[in-house]
Amino acid sequence: MPESASNPTPAPLGFVLAVTFTLSIGTGALTHGLYFLAEASCQFNRTNLFALGVVFGAAYIPATRFAGPLVRLMERSSTIISPRMLLIGITLTGALLSLIPPVLALLRVQSCWALWLLAAGYAAITGLLWPIVEWYISGGRTGRQLRSAVGQFNIAWTSAVVLAFWLIGPTLEARPLDALVGVAGLHALAVLLILPMPTHPARHRPESHTSHHARRGLLVSARILLPTSYMLAGVLGPFFPVALTSMNINLAWQTVLVSVWMTSRIPTMLLLQRWHGWHGKVWPVALGGSMLAAGFIGCIIAPAVPNHAAGLAVMIVALTLFGSGMGVVYTAAIYYAMEFGHGQIDSNATHESLVGLGYILGPGVGLAISLTISVDLLDERYFLVTLILATLVAAGGLAMLLLASEKTKQ
Repeated sequence: MPESASNPTPAPLGFVLAVTFTLSIGTGALTHGLYFLAEASCQFNRTNLFALGVVFGAAYIPATRFAGPLVRLMERSSTIISPRMLLIGITLTGALLSLIPPVLALLRVQSCWALWLLAAGYAAITGLLWPIVEWYISGGRTGRQLRSAVGQFNIAWTSAVVLAFWLIGPTLEARPLDALVGVAGLHALAVLLILPMPTHPARHRPESHTSHHARRGLLVSARILLPTSYMLAGVLGPFFPVALTSMNINLAWQTVLVSVWMTSRIPTMLLLQRWHGWHGKVWPVALGGSMLAAGFIGCIIAPAVPNHAAGLAVMIVALTLFGSGMGVVYTAAIYYAMEFGHGQIDSNATHESLVGLGYILGPGVGLAISLTISVDLLDERYFLVTLILATLVAAGGLAMLLLASEKTKQ
């Protein structure tokens, strides 16, 4: 019998948060930092960087959808492999994948092709990993306890991503692939932190006083904005290395500058973790969406500002707005997914697959425009305005499709 059926005690939050923080340094370095590593180590151009993002998203989505069926298959077959053991195996596999490019470089073997393998393999690993970690967060928790746990989870992983970007910067000029060795070491450390966790997450206890209709409406709104937000981030990720170089930003400082949007998520999520008045309200989600749009447009136009200081100021303000909006949208989306989905792994997997949808669509838009320019169907000087318009149109279309999909489920 699964432990969740007989033991309602939640997993020790401290250990789950420690695992989250440790692994998020690695996933932050690769999910958002891989573009900088690829540009610095292998001189990937704009088209290749967007294509790398598409590969990552294409591998991430099916992996998230496989997480729930994989756990249920193990339970039905009475295998000795528990969710905790599965989490350990996934974590160790991530460590081995991270070592491939630096080991090839050490052996003086051409390693640039391995970055494509790393993008696909690591995306698949994290697509399986995070639904399970989130299952441990939500299992056995509800109401205020769940909101607090989700808030601490958000602060843990966002802080770790910021730290990852600060650590990557100094390695980019001389030894960019060394960062991947650090990722492997962090995965090994995470295994030791997973061991004290229960073999199976506790059963979730739904919050009875919140109406089904209210939760459903807020979940739908958040689930429409979540992939849209990651779609915008998916455009910006491959865009930044080339754009910041054109702004004459020193290579060692580029990831530090980009970390402004990741840093601004932290106080936003901390506020939502401490103040629960946002729960059940529509306006926070609407505000978050507005901040996302304004921040995205500002980030795209900043490199085109003629004055260097003014362009840098526009970039910093835009990054702050974008990150704050991401913080609001992500917090609402993951909380309502856990609460309405009763904290089960399938609900968490759906949450992560929506993130993956953004991962693939964002770079896909940029890749299409970059390829159009490369075959002389569009002039280079129209790249920025076309990128803004195409992304906003795609985001609107995505929102309508998701809304239509949610309506068919009701």
